[in-house]
Amino acid sequence: MKKIITCIAIFCSLNVGFGQVTLDKESTQTTYYCQVEGFQGALMKRVKIEIDYGQGLSIWKNEAERDEVTGKVRKFESMMHVLNYMNEKGWTYVSSSAYADANGNKYYFYLLEKKVNEE
Repeated sequence: MKKIITCIAIFCSLNVGFGQVTLDKESTQTTYYCQVEGFQGALMKRVKIEIDYGQGLSIWKNEAERDEVTGKVRKFESMMHVLNYMNEKGWTYVSSSAYADANGNKYYFYLLEKKVNEE
C-alpha cells in the first residue's frame, strides 16, 4: 500500500512541474500607432502628406520624413506611395477615412500600427 501511495505522490508531483507559465512572444510585444494625413487642395495636383508618430509638434523644427541615407526630406507622389513606404518600414494598415469639403479640398487619414518586440 505504501508503494502505491508513494507512486501516486511522485506521479502527482511530476504533473505539477509541467504547470509552469511561459510567456508568449505576443505578450512581450508593444504596439505603436501612427497616423498618415494627406491634404489635396482643389487646384493642387500633388498631395501634401504628414506622418504623425505621436511626437510633439513644433513650429520651429521641420518634422518631415527624411531619407536615412541622404537626410533629405522625403517627397511622396500619392497616398499609395506613402502607404507602400510605411509598409516597407513594418507598419500595417488599421483603418482609414477620407472626406472633401465644400471648396473641393480633400483630406485623407490612415491609421497604421507596428508591433515591436520588447526585451
